[in-house]
Amino acid sequence: MSKWRLRCEKCSSERVLDLGFNLYEFKKVYLYCPRCQENTPHVVQGVEAPEAVQA
Repeated sequence: MSKWRLRCEKCSSERVLDLGFNLYEFKKVYLYCPRCQENTPHVVQGVEAPEAVQA
């Protein structure tokens, strides 16, 4: 699993989402923003902690 850094387009708040999916394929994802109290587009800024490859 990787921790992805996302930024809300409406209020610019940042959050970390722990997800086992490659978000680099998406420019935006729609998530619930606690500050806006609605589903808003979030911009994918990058991986915060990439998963270590295990053999």
